[in-house]
Amino acid sequence: LSKDTAFSNGHDSFILTDTYVINMSDVSTIKNLLMNYGAGDIAIYWGAQYNNYLTDAYYCNDALKSANHEVTLVGWDDNYARTNFKTGTQPTSNGAWLVRNSWSDMFGNDGYFWVSYEDAVLSNSDAPSYSQATFYTVKPKDTYDNAYQYDGTKAASWMVSPYNTSITGANVFKAQKSEQLNAVSFFTYNQTNINYNVSVYLMTADSTDPSSGTKVADLSGTQFYAGYHTLDLPEPVNLTKNQKFSVVLTLSKPESGAKMLLEQNWTEGGQINSSTILPGQSYIKSNNTWIDMSTNNTGNLRIKAFTTNEVPATTVTLDKDSVSLLLKLIPNAQLTATLTPTDTTDVVS
Repeated sequence: LSKDTAFSNGHDSFILTDTYVINMSDVSTIKNLLMNYGAGDIAIYWGAQYNNYLTDAYYCNDALKSANHEVTLVGWDDNYARTNFKTGTQPTSNGAWLVRNSWSDMFGNDGYFWVSYEDAVLSNSDAPSYSQATFYTVKPKDTYDNAYQYDGTKAASWMVSPYNTSITGANVFKAQKSEQLNAVSFFTYNQTNINYNVSVYLMTADSTDPSSGTKVADLSGTQFYAGYHTLDLPEPVNLTKNQKFSVVLTLSKPESGAKMLLEQNWTEGGQINSSTILPGQSYIKSNNTWIDMSTNNTGNLRIKAFTTNEVPATTVTLDKDSVSLLLKLIPNAQLTATLTPTDTTDVVS
């Protein structure tokens, strides 16, 4: 498929809409997210020497270790006794996270075990990617029919705005058919309390200015958590086949610079991810001038748009000699007829 293709979600069970990334030191917020969104994902260093197999309690006290195993965070106990952990490597205080392992029900207590709040890798502020919990929200797979995006690699890079300023970027797409634009998405990478503005424009076919044309949607707010965010538009936007449209994103963070995420080439072991950017896809704004990012051979911005295949009628014409009309019924809809001339007497009720 070309990078200009709308990819079908037909083989998915759910559509990921949001992720919330929280530092493990923010215990109260993690507890709230567990209550509101369910299980989260965390990474630990697993070493059998740190596990008490009698109590299924785990505590690594070596901050030089790096995470090597992911587990599912499902609960907590502030009073979980520190003495449950292995003698010689016990934490200083009570309290532990309840996690679910991926090693079948034969491991731990039916697959579950406890990890101390003080686990050195889990709470290592010098390795933030290892000391974070990630929570997810999803919607049914039929929420959207198509996703417009250019990014596809695993790796992530970013462009950052100067101190106390904003950064603006845009992706430009072309509608593959008549459809409705319902939502857009973007990332806030490892930053909290990010102010955002998202605008959608219907562009002319020959325009290279993402903020030109007709503005059809505008959303502003603050993302309190780092992660991935999907925003529903206030009203669906009707797109015709080959309609050029843009999603313009501005991010800012008071008293620091804001990061805008983009893809990049990535190689690890036998896995190779190659990003390809073409002219007219992703733009970044610099000194009030739009720059096509393909000129610098950077990766595409991670800005997406979601559509449905619904195409509502905008005009209904009735032939006075025809009395048969087939309509797709819309709940609570009304059909209004306008008579010409307005003072006609040729009316049947």
